[in-house]
Amino acid sequence: MNKVWVALTVFLLGACQTVDVFFPAESARKAADRVIDTVWQPVSKPVSKEQK
Repeated sequence: MNKVWVALTVFLLGACQTVDVFFPAESARKAADRVIDTVWQPVSKPVSKEQK
């Protein structure tokens, strides 16, 4: 029974660790610019009344 408590304690202490993910600022900015450009790009051809 004592081994169970030790294993549980080790598991819980290990579960409390945080994972720090590093995102380079320049890469994140470029990716955001690409998303913004894709979303906000103008429509290439306006729809005419004849096509409706």
